[in-house]
Amino acid sequence: MKTSNLWWITVTLVFSLPAPSSAAVDQNKLVGLVKAIKKMKDGYGITAMYSVAVSLPKDHWYDLNQVTKPTEEEGKNIASGDLVFNNNRLAIATVKAPEHAEWRLLNTLHLDSNEGDLLVIFSYGSPCPNNCANPNDDYTIIKKINAVISGGKWGDKVFVFEKIYKPKIKGEIPRDQLETAVRNLGTSSVGLANIFRCFKPNEVNFRCTSCSDGGGVADDCVNYKA
Repeated sequence: MKTSNLWWITVTLVFSLPAPSSAAVDQNKLVGLVKAIKKMKDGYGITAMYSVAVSLPKDHWYDLNQVTKPTEEEGKNIASGDLVFNNNRLAIATVKAPEHAEWRLLNTLHLDSNEGDLLVIFSYGSPCPNNCANPNDDYTIIKKINAVISGGKWGDKVFVFEKIYKPKIKGEIPRDQLETAVRNLGTSSVGLANIFRCFKPNEVNFRCTSCSDGGGVADDCVNYKA
């Protein structure tokens, strides 16, 4: 075989090698992180609707102990709604009408990040079709999410919620409106595949489910009875 032919084979093989892929979010490990967020919230006596954002280091994606948490006094002010807590790696906010917790959290959010870190945006109750997930509303969080992500270097990012949002007065939201709201959130830089519902279905084991299901919205993310 001629040398030129050998060179061509070598080049072809090199350029045919698949590009390395970034690590995917592990739904099972995400469960532990969400449990840690809930435990932290309980420790500060937060009972209102709340939202959390955390930037986790590359090799510690699911370890909340890697970030500095609020002091006891700061925790009280968060719980009362007087403080939107924000340090370089963690932010916490509660609802303060007319602003939902997610909007308050994201409005001025800036978190440090390095290549390969994980951004987690957690909402206790979501999606809200009329406000947070409505791209045309003054309190939409879609543009806020995009602004946060564009300002960082995260290897991956997820939006997580526990309860399906249910207004106190109007009650359960129609399924089709919830599906539209989830899809709207999926148009953000997070993407539908990286939106998860982490919850305890029928008081069984706590689990996380991707809201993306074959191009549609997963039942767990829009079914109040799940």
